[in-house]
Amino acid sequence: MEAAADALLEYLADPSKYDRTKAKLLTYLKVVADRDMMNLLAKQGRREGKIETKDPVELYESDGNKDVGASNDPVVQELAEDAAAKELDVFIRTNFENPVDRELAQLVLDDVRETVEYVSVLGIDGLDELSQRTEVKRHKDRIKVKLKRLQKIKPNDE
Repeated sequence: MEAAADALLEYLADPSKYDRTKAKLLTYLKVVADRDMMNLLAKQGRREGKIETKDPVELYESDGNKDVGASNDPVVQELAEDAAAKELDVFIRTNFENPVDRELAQLVLDDVRETVEYVSVLGIDGLDELSQRTEVKRHKDRIKVKLKRLQKIKPNDE
């Protein structure tokens, strides 16, 4: 019951995750509830030490966040965030040649939702609001498709 309720709440919190062209809503909710239940059971089993994690990337079974690398020091955290930001910046510059596309990709990756931000980057201030939203959506979709393609390529390259 808890997994079903969580699935429904998750859907209500962000209905855009559901794509009605792929499945009926009830099917989607069942899949989400099944996934949540499996994750919950796996988590509980790991806590009890009865389920062995079989992730091929993991080299050892972790008993939680006991690693020395995990630091609560704000300076260390800030340095890690700066490094991640620089890595993201290099990724964007490498994969998006057009400066406007770079800015759009940064906005998409930062999860910026305000149309006004995209309008200023695209320089379409003169268009009416509906045309602006249409153009912004078209460009965001194009950037997201490219990011998905790059995501699919990346694991094979590493």
